[in-house]
Amino acid sequence: MIIGLANKPNPAIHLTGQRAKEAAGNDSQAPADKSQVPSSQTTLTGLAERLSSMQEKVQAHESFLSDYEHVPNQVLVRLRTDVSGLSNFAEEYGGKILHHFDLTGLKPSTASSEQLLLLDLNENLNVAEAMVLMGDDSRVSVVESNDIVRTQVQPSEEDEEPDLPNDLEDPLWGLYNHGQDGGLAGVDIGVQEAWKTTAGSRTGPIVAVIDSGVDYNHQDLKDNIFENKGEIPNDGIDNDGNGVVDDIHGYNAAADNTDPKDDNGHGTHVAGTIGAVGNNGKGVTGVNQEAQILPVRFLSEEGSGTTADAIKALVYANRTGSRVINNSWGGNKFNQLVFDVLADTTALVVCAAGNEAFDNDLRPVYPASYELDNVMSVTAHDRKNEFPRFANRGEKTVDLAAPGEDIYSTQPKNKYQLLSGTSMAAPHVAGAAALIATARPDVSNDDLRFLLMNNLETLPEEYGSRIISGGRLDVGKALEQDSVAPGAVGEAKVDSVTSESIKVSWKATGDDGAEGRASAYDVRYTTGQFKKGQNQSGIPFEDGDKLDVPPPKTANELETFEFPVAPSGKARHFSLGVVAVDNVLNRGELVTLDVNVPAAKVALEDNADSAQGSIFEQDEHWKRVEMDGRGKVFTDSPDGDYPANREAILVSKPFSMEDFRKPVLHFDAKFDVEQKHDEFTVEVETDGWFGKKWKEVARFDGLSDWQTHKLDISRYTGEDDTRIRFRMESDRDRNRDGVYLDNIVIAESPE
Repeated sequence: MIIGLANKPNPAIHLTGQRAKEAAGNDSQAPADKSQVPSSQTTLTGLAERLSSMQEKVQAHESFLSDYEHVPNQVLVRLRTDVSGLSNFAEEYGGKILHHFDLTGLKPSTASSEQLLLLDLNENLNVAEAMVLMGDDSRVSVVESNDIVRTQVQPSEEDEEPDLPNDLEDPLWGLYNHGQDGGLAGVDIGVQEAWKTTAGSRTGPIVAVIDSGVDYNHQDLKDNIFENKGEIPNDGIDNDGNGVVDDIHGYNAAADNTDPKDDNGHGTHVAGTIGAVGNNGKGVTGVNQEAQILPVRFLSEEGSGTTADAIKALVYANRTGSRVINNSWGGNKFNQLVFDVLADTTALVVCAAGNEAFDNDLRPVYPASYELDNVMSVTAHDRKNEFPRFANRGEKTVDLAAPGEDIYSTQPKNKYQLLSGTSMAAPHVAGAAALIATARPDVSNDDLRFLLMNNLETLPEEYGSRIISGGRLDVGKALEQDSVAPGAVGEAKVDSVTSESIKVSWKATGDDGAEGRASAYDVRYTTGQFKKGQNQSGIPFEDGDKLDVPPPKTANELETFEFPVAPSGKARHFSLGVVAVDNVLNRGELVTLDVNVPAAKVALEDNADSAQGSIFEQDEHWKRVEMDGRGKVFTDSPDGDYPANREAILVSKPFSMEDFRKPVLHFDAKFDVEQKHDEFTVEVETDGWFGKKWKEVARFDGLSDWQTHKLDISRYTGEDDTRIRFRMESDRDRNRDGVYLDNIVIAESPE
């Protein structure tokens, strides 16, 4: 198959051992344990004995945690589904269960079907000690500190409040910038054009504000606050089954009650930008003049909160049907459990990029920097089309910009205030996403993201070059009334083919027929034929494997693309299809190309599909598992996150490169490996002075979705009895999803 170009699976989903989700209440018991009995080593005496031999790891982890704020004496731990006696587990570590998370309602994965607990360690262990010990416990999938996160708002430089405006007056430059207060006319989100299509709906998509709460009685918000019709007020019953009793207007995750009132002001300000009531002659208007704002509080009066409460808030928002979730808060520590919950969330999640003037590529801010398709990272621009000094950026990690300096919005007790920060930018995007979802109720997360990212105003180069899209939000373009589809691409042809690549070309089409510039190409391939007409046989185009290509050129310009192909010892046939897409998702006519790929000269080939005839000898850790969009793949973590202190090796049978001139090792890999501590290495066996030995040819860590890797191993040309191996080694207590491998081939380079 074409390397690394299958439809991308969700990087947080463990595709092995996946079970249907079971409802889990706050009871501390679980289904009977089928395999594990608590060891005497988890008594308090046994823990002390184990710790005596782990002091180097504990000290290293204490040093690691010292860089991050976290709650003392608390850990978040995810136990495997078949572990029973959860209270006993906590007691073995001298602690107690503070909360047993019910993760039903999320998309099914190992993360949501396993058991997540918040434990109080009762001073018997510190957090580093508990994480080291639990990371070595076979019953534990993931253990994390209960991290503290904060709002992404800048301290106000002036306390004076301007006079209360009408709905769309001068202070709301982000919605209507006509050059007031030294700004540049037109540097706004284009919402007036969007309002020609929709101004929002009180029966439309739910937008969750996960924050410090919301003043749901505010004169400019109360009519747009979510009202839970599935709940009977004050009857003491969870009528709608979302895990919270009598939640009429939202949830307070920190206090575990149904009063999400705001005593900080941050969440109320965010909510006003998303959906303050429009055209009521009071205060301000939001991006949505009518909305369903779901207040979910987890941040304190001081603007800080814990990841445990953030998880409770995210799960609640998802189970209550939120279509968009706004997260104007963050921290600098990666948390696997927050990552997993976000990955299993069905909503589009809009996050503030941070206010430290960081490059988020180098110093990530979470949740904005989690590499998930449903997470969008938003930085701030000002009324002059520039980045404020505080705004974080990142060429690979920050998606787009939105108004974030001197933003006027609601405050508790019917007040209003100017605030600055990426906290203020994110709700402009969340509000825009809700407007789009109102006009297009069936829009998918992928298409919603496309509409936000492909309908932007270009920023000046010095700012736009620092973020992925290069632009700032323009929701008016995203809701443009355009029914004219792009034309078909012209003069499509296959220019050249080798065993490792396909070069094709065509003439660009336009946005409206043959005029203008289309927004994107949808390019896919299949091993059969694409179905082009209603009555034709073949494979539906949407079922093909998608290829990534740059944005289109202007109509009639020549486009040339080269796609990598996984070499194979067998000749193959592919059908390649191209559809042009405009900025509002109108699609042009399908154009197809037939491609015949010649066989390569191979020394080794294994696509992981079958154990029969496999080149690789698995140890007790590496297994073949089924993965959506790929079939069988190899993984070192078939049962969930890998444990600490383990070496897992996938080694090939001996093969010969005696008559190879320039052999190249090709493989597809997806990995989630703790940076700087755990290692995924690729090694080749070769002859040495004292017999066979392994030579490292590549090393990886961190987080990566499926990518194609090509390693030149020509220095080993002439070896007639050699092997390759993939080695995953964990040396600390932290656990991740591990490594997945597919399409492993050693072939002679055609160059």
